[in-house]
Formats: sequence, C-alpha cells, structure tokens
Amino acid sequence: SVNLLDTNYRSKWNDRAKRALKKYEQSGAEIKMVDAETFIKAFKETHVKHWYKRDYINNYKRIRAFAPDKVRQWLVYYNNKAVA
Repeated sequence: SVNLLDTNYRSKWNDRAKRALKKYEQSGAEIKMVDAETFIKAFKETHVKHWYKRDYINNYKRIRAFAPDKVRQWLVYYNNKAVA
C-alpha cells in the first residue's frame, strides 16, 4: 500500500507525484487490497462509461483462472465506499 512506502522510496518521486500523494493522504481515502468478487462488484457499479466493461471482466476472470496469485485487486475507498 502507498501508506507503507518508506521515505527513501518516496524521495525518488517527482514533485507532481509527491503532491498527489499529499492530497491523497489528506483526503481520508484508503487503498485496500480486495478479493476478486469485491473487485468485480465494484467495477460493475462504477458510473464511468466503459465500452468494454463486460469484456474486461471476462478477461479478468480468465487471467485469474490460470494465475490467481499473480493478479492483485486494489480499490480506493472514501467514506467506506469504493470510488476507484
């Protein structure tokens, strides 16, 4: 998680990335690793237009079928709601 990055690693970031991290930390949002079901549910519920949403989910399931330990699912939560 971004929250666990040490300062030595962060020191290599450019100014734009540092500002974005600062805004994220002040926002109260959290990045969490979730299971596949939670990830799919949140992706389906996004209000962003995504022309290939069904194809993306099917491809995601196929990838998880042969390499589940290689696929990581991260969601951003704000006020206990998945937002990204």
